[in-house]
Amino acid sequence: MKTMIPAALLLAGAACGSAPGPGAPAPGGAALAWTRPTSAPLTYEIGDTAVVSMDIMGNAMQVNARSASTVAITLARAAAGLDATITFQSVSGEYSTPMGPALTLGDADKPGPTRMTVDPRGAATVTSRPELSTVALQILGSDSYVQRMFVRLPGRAVEPGARWTDTIPVNEEAAGMVTTGRNVVVSTLRGDTTIAGTRLLVIDSEITSTQQVSGSNQGVEVRQSLTGTSTAITLWDPALGALVQRTETGVLSGSMELPGMGMSGMPVSIRQSQAMKLRR
Repeated sequence: MKTMIPAALLLAGAACGSAPGPGAPAPGGAALAWTRPTSAPLTYEIGDTAVVSMDIMGNAMQVNARSASTVAITLARAAAGLDATITFQSVSGEYSTPMGPALTLGDADKPGPTRMTVDPRGAATVTSRPELSTVALQILGSDSYVQRMFVRLPGRAVEPGARWTDTIPVNEEAAGMVTTGRNVVVSTLRGDTTIAGTRLLVIDSEITSTQQVSGSNQGVEVRQSLTGTSTAITLWDPALGALVQRTETGVLSGSMELPGMGMSGMPVSIRQSQAMKLRR
């Protein structure tokens, strides 16, 4: 699941670290891994939506958040995999809540370039990050927004039907809120498909998340305990050596506390969807 949106009390996962098993011949004989540099940037369109439903002392409340961005990813060969530069070309979004005025994200809040290292399995480490505006930090979050652009792969040659598991520590801090926990991602190479004459590999993933949230939001202490599941479908171009499309939908649920107000055990659920598509 994706990054947290603190003002909306939205959470999701961070970066994955794969644990490859024994190798096997890959479709076409190539490894399913992030290993190929790009002579020109890969441009992606990314969209996120989230709806948070809360019950506060018998009063139902709903918070909505969405974002859309266009990013260019440049990949260069490095000793341990690839060096990646993420450049935002456009960004927009909105966060609305009955507790205050809506926040709007626009190109004035567009983050500067982010630099990362990416290993063959897709585990991405941020090495240089830009300063984010308050609105961008609340709606986009911090490192996990860019880390999740790199789908987790086995990093080795595999055949259709192969499965691999990523155990993902979650340790995210943004806009006064801290999220810890873990995601467990079980992925399967289902086979291949052909779209517009291009052969693509199909990867299905099932994600189980456990997260704890604490911090201060607009001067109010907040604690949350959440668990949930999501499913994702990834299309990978083995000839290009890059992600073509990924969609994910999921639900987190649990409880929220406002210790300063003496409130606890308030139900919370988060429905979210994410999509990432290569612009041809």
